[in-house]
Amino acid sequence: MTRQEIYDRLASEPDVVVQNEDQLRVKCFLCCDAEKSTNKKRFGIKFNIHDPDKPIQYNCFNCFEHGAFTVEMLHQMDIYDNEIESSIRRINKQCHSDDGKHINKYNNTKEIPISFPPLTNDSKTLSKIKYLYSRIGYKIPITDFENLKIIFNLNDFLRHNNIPVSSVNYKKRVMLDNDYVGWLSVNNEYAIMRDITNSHYLRYVKYNLYNVENNSCGFYAMRNQLDIMTDEDIHIIITEGPLDILGVRYNVLDNNIHNCICIASCNGSFIGAIKYYIKKGLVGDNIIIDCYQDNDTRLNFKSIRSELLPFISPDNFNVYYNTKSKDFGVPKKLIERDKLII
Repeated sequence: MTRQEIYDRLASEPDVVVQNEDQLRVKCFLCCDAEKSTNKKRFGIKFNIHDPDKPIQYNCFNCFEHGAFTVEMLHQMDIYDNEIESSIRRINKQCHSDDGKHINKYNNTKEIPISFPPLTNDSKTLSKIKYLYSRIGYKIPITDFENLKIIFNLNDFLRHNNIPVSSVNYKKRVMLDNDYVGWLSVNNEYAIMRDITNSHYLRYVKYNLYNVENNSCGFYAMRNQLDIMTDEDIHIIITEGPLDILGVRYNVLDNNIHNCICIASCNGSFIGAIKYYIKKGLVGDNIIIDCYQDNDTRLNFKSIRSELLPFISPDNFNVYYNTKSKDFGVPKKLIERDKLII
């Protein structure tokens, strides 16, 4: 079956809403949409009928889960059709990797559900908020803190989410709670803790919240609403550290992050963090990669760009550096962005 034939077949289902000639909508089986309204159907399926390099994609506009549409999701719609199932598997498999092997590069990933304890006004918390303000020279709205996934008090955060204490010893945990501020990794598996006192040997500590063995998702990502089905440009903005991405968001982009993914590699791989989103279906000519590098480290951006060329346009890969400071985690007056020619 072609994409058009799959679209036509699913569009004939009684509980499916036709959005346009390329998209359908159903009730989200991941979040169930709004419980008060049984009529809301905000789980979008985009078939990319005229873009065969992309898989069939899904995007829920309520819970913001998105990725490649799979046979398991078809079954969630109570549709069991061998011809459609084999066609979906074939289409996703043909969205090939950069090594030429026809494998599915669009595995779906989910973040671990967490919540943040109420912000307190004790001296410890206030000193950490003041530290962030002073570092980037911007008074971040308190209402942004949760979407920034910032942890001000590690022990409060662990108790609030019923997370068992890890193997880190008591004294070290007290140190992290008192002298470090943290950011949650992309899937909420790690807390990337930063020393605000500059008095400890380790400036950064990556606290493994659930004792996961795979460190490939140990990078930081802000929460943000994203429409992967849009024809507008989608920017994947990546820096080295969490303070850098805060500086880019508030001092370079002036807090305009519409359809932007803001991430920090946290001493991890730039290419690994970017490919995490490629695996979720972010490929095509409207995907723009913006790398903000530290001046004291030199990454091989030619190699990174070459590795991404099967998925993005070569003109959509940009590298920036700060001519006034060594990085972007500084106040606006100390930032002058320039583009690196690669």
